[in-house]
Amino acid sequence: RLSELLVQYLTIAKRELALANLRESLGLTNEYKAIKDFKKRVLDTAVAQINEYSDIRVSYTQRKTGRTVTHLIFAIKPEPTSVPVKQKLGKLTDAEVAKRARPGESWEAAHARLNQITLALAE
Repeated sequence: RLSELLVQYLTIAKRELALANLRESLGLTNEYKAIKDFKKRVLDTAVAQINEYSDIRVSYTQRKTGRTVTHLIFAIKPEPTSVPVKQKLGKLTDAEVAKRARPGESWEAAHARLNQITLALAE
């Protein structure tokens, strides 16, 4: 669920969430009241899984008001590609188009957009 909240802001590369809103979004309003437990059992495990299994890299910092943590600031970056872009140029497969499509974007629109990018990189 955390990855769904963060991937929306991949182009902005930063997302600030109030701790109360994040707990509510995750359905944990009455659990893990201490921030150390919430970080250890929820945030750190979720960030580790996102970094390991997805194509984005996530890290976070906390913002305090007084001595209380009130907000979490997530830094979101796409995973660096190990293969140079020029080597990947060529015909796009259906799976590549589906993987690189933006949320809510039709397959045809995504295919056209990715072809334009491919042609621009080839020049």
